[in-house]
Amino acid sequence: SLHASTVGFIYSQTPYGQQASQIAQQTAAQYGIKLAVNAGVDATATDVSPLLSRIRDAGAQAILSILTGPIQLVVAKNSASLGLNMPLIMGADDPGTLQSASASYANSYLLASAPQAYPDVPIASRKAAVKAFRDQWAKQGQGLTGIVGATEGWDEVQLLVAAVKASHATKGPALRDALEKASLVGTTTDYHYSSGDHTGQQKVANPFAIGQYHGSTLKLVAPFPTSPAG
Repeated sequence: SLHASTVGFIYSQTPYGQQASQIAQQTAAQYGIKLAVNAGVDATATDVSPLLSRIRDAGAQAILSILTGPIQLVVAKNSASLGLNMPLIMGADDPGTLQSASASYANSYLLASAPQAYPDVPIASRKAAVKAFRDQWAKQGQGLTGIVGATEGWDEVQLLVAAVKASHATKGPALRDALEKASLVGTTTDYHYSSGDHTGQQKVANPFAIGQYHGSTLKLVAPFPTSPAG
């Protein structure tokens, strides 16, 4: 919905960020996207203005960032200081970090997951999965801080439980085989594992929406899919 065909992609210098960079490089053209810049960022950097200027000068219409933590705020503040007006689309991170970054740069957006946007989740099975997690999360007195990582851990436990029940095993080849056949509607995405796909994500559609924070209120500007992925 942001109508950008040329983007600058910035990522953390971590295995996660580097893998995201490789995937972006390999798949961008399939979606009609040109990567004007594809560059890593040191998470401890206090000024990324030169990189942002390079992205601007390369003709990018948007910035996609796969970063976490305070560096998100650095990118947002530097974008504002440079007078940029292109959208900054941030990847998954704690809501507090994303809210602070959004307050610093008005044209900030984020990839919103179902646990962040709940109850504004259109797929009933996903909404039920999120509710089950959030009910337990609330019992621990937790707010939204840490929710992104916690939901991933929750889904992993549910997958393991399903595989143990299916295989009647807690270790060995039987459990491995069950995991390779496991499917789950998770809190954030669907999982469909196979012997050739140990990520469970190769046949799963994009499960995210695009949102924008106004203070602590998340508004979706590009909605979630309305039917299950995969």
